[in-house]
Amino acid sequence: MAKQELRAIISADARAFLRTMKTVRGVALESAKWIGGAAAAGAAAYGYAVKSTANELDKLAKQQARTGADIGWLQRFTYAADLSDASAEGLGKAMKKLQDNLGQAQNGSKSVGEAFRLAGMDARLLARMTPTQAMDAVLERLADMSDLNQRATATNALLGKSGSDLLPMLKGGAAGYRGLLAERDKIGPLFTQAQIDGAERFNDSLTASAGQARTQWANLLRLSLTA
Repeated sequence: MAKQELRAIISADARAFLRTMKTVRGVALESAKWIGGAAAAGAAAYGYAVKSTANELDKLAKQQARTGADIGWLQRFTYAADLSDASAEGLGKAMKKLQDNLGQAQNGSKSVGEAFRLAGMDARLLARMTPTQAMDAVLERLADMSDLNQRATATNALLGKSGSDLLPMLKGGAAGYRGLLAERDKIGPLFTQAQIDGAERFNDSLTASAGQARTQWANLLRLSLTA
């Protein structure tokens, strides 16, 4: 596909994302020189870096849509999950379960209210927080439980089965949990909401253009076979 055609497909927001990847291009080119690669290798490395980054940010955008989580916290959380060999895939279900439980506690459910109380949490206070703040506060409190059986029981009661996938993040206690979240900031600035939205549109644009190309080739093949 010609460069002009590709530019026409990629939206303004996606081009904004590409502008944020200029530093990645520099790193890729320098890496290619260091290992003796040609300029083409550097360009290929840059393209791979851009697409890989776009894929990761696209995943974040979709996870944010499922969870409603703050994008900064979500970046820190997913990075921390990778470091601790936990699975962040069930985060959306765990957050939904927590919000459902908070709703039930607010509506007078004694059993759910008791589950929060046994875990040392105030459901009324948590209900006044954003979903991100409430989830973060619950995870920190669970991490602070020294009794592993109590922690596992409370996690299952408040966050459901998907919450169990997050337990490896909590084994270092509350301080360890906060330390894991802070690790993401050590590797560079967080992506902004605009950059992540741009990456999602960029990926969608590439998918659309690839689909268009496949359709065009199929049409050409069909015409050649029927000529």
